Amino acid sequence: MHPDLRRALDDIEASTSALDENQMCWHRPGKWSAAEILEHLTKAFTGTTYVMTRALDQGQSKARPDTFSQRFGAFVVVTLGYFPTGRAAPEPTRPSGAAPADAGRAIREALVELDQVCARSADRFGERVKVSNHPILGAFTVRQWRRFHRIHTRHHMKQIARLREQMP
Repeated sequence: MHPDLRRALDDIEASTSALDENQMCWHRPGKWSAAEILEHLTKAFTGTTYVMTRALDQGQSKARPDTFSQRFGAFVVVTLGYFPTGRAAPEPTRPSGAAPADAGRAIREALVELDQVCARSADRFGERVKVSNHPILGAFTVRQWRRFHRIHTRHHMKQIARLREQMP
């Protein structure tokens, strides 16, 4: 597994391995539970896998030109490693109520699939060719996608750590 995605998996394991089903479901009003965070990340991983697979199947990049604000946002997140808070997740990645017992298994499977499609995309297009677009941050290379998912996962594992501190 690529080091960025391995770190994401390690962070997930460290943050959630000791949580029981009740703890996975606990949340503050208006906030996501640990299970919902895992479901959100799973949907983010599978979304990237989907768009990269389409590019591979069609033999060409699916990237569209970036705007200045997308390039700036990508620089902040991917290069600087800062994931801003307060922005709503894109609709397709919002949790829909997956069972907590399934959340751990599903996220691991999705991360393995993402790693495999990233490796295939890097072989086909190279590490530096923009392969597909993030819905907010614009076109990413394979390298940027891996880094994005590492930073995005770290952001949400911090949320789970805060949840754990607040649990009754």
